[in-house]
Amino acid sequence: MWQRPALIHYLSTLSSPIVALMGVAGMGKSVVLQQLAEFCHSVVSEQLPDPQA
Repeated sequence: MWQRPALIHYLSTLSSPIVALMGVAGMGKSVVLQQLAEFCHSVVSEQLPDPQA
């Protein structure tokens, strides 16, 4: 697993409570989000909640 400390640090300084990453398959988007969540002691939600629930 690649470590991206500069990117994780940059993302952790953003004031937005939501982070969206876009890129082609296999670029490591899920890995970056998981690393960010661990760094920030948070969780990753990979889908939006059902508005009908």
